[in-house]
This record gives sequence, structure tokens and C-alpha cells, in this order.
Amino acid sequence: MQFRTALINKAKVIVSTHEAAEALGGRPNQLALLVIDEAGQTTELHSTMSLVNLVRSGGRLVLVGDPKELPPAVISKFAADLGLCASIFDRRLHALRGQDSAVIQLAVRYRMHPQILVWPSRAFYDNCMTSGFLAPVSDGPP
Repeated sequence: MQFRTALINKAKVIVSTHEAAEALGGRPNQLALLVIDEAGQTTELHSTMSLVNLVRSGGRLVLVGDPKELPPAVISKFAADLGLCASIFDRRLHALRGQDSAVIQLAVRYRMHPQILVWPSRAFYDNCMTSGFLAPVSDGPP
């Protein structure tokens, strides 16, 4: 346990799940940047420990995600009725409406073939998505 604490306290960069983030509690005033990936699938409650450590440190928060993809999995109807099924991304996005520089939408999809991208671009993104997909290079004859 002492080794783990010493390692965490000396680290310049820490990559962690939300569940393991409570181990960062031993790093007062040292959390400069918190990046939460898949924030569209993360509830505020799920992010609480990470956010507590960030607030204590006065660091910056970056949420990465797509509110049009899968929402958080909240099984309890009671919790959903209380509004606990909203993602941290959705709540921040709503709070930042009108602050154009606070939200950046990426329009190029690098892992999706252009023909597959047509439908989601039209159905969910107002035809704003383009494909950065590069055709595979073949070493064989044409």
C-alpha cells in the first residue's frame, strides 16, 4: 500500500478509471487536468470521486464524448425518475449553451467508412459528418 501511494504521489500523469479514482485522494492540490472519456455514458454520480479530487486541486476538466451515442446505463426507474440518468456530458452541455468556445464538435470520423457514415450523419448530425477513412493500400496487382 505504501508503494502504491508513493508511486501515485510522484507520478506526472495518471490514467485511471472512475472506480479507481479515489486512490487520487492522497494527492492534494496536484490534479491539474482531468479528462473523462465517454462522458456521454457517465453519470454525475459515477464521476463524483474524480470531480472531488479535481475541485480540491483547482484543476481543469475536459469531457470527451458524444451525447448522441449511448446514454448512461441506469437500471433503477426510481433513480431515472429523480433525473440521475442524465450524463455528466449532457448536464455540462446544457449549462454551457451559448458559450461556443466551450464545446467543440468533431466533424471528421476516421474509423467509419464513408458509405456507412451517410445515415448517421443525416439522421443525427445535420449532414455535418465527413469521413477521414483512407482506403487500404494493396501491395498486390490491381
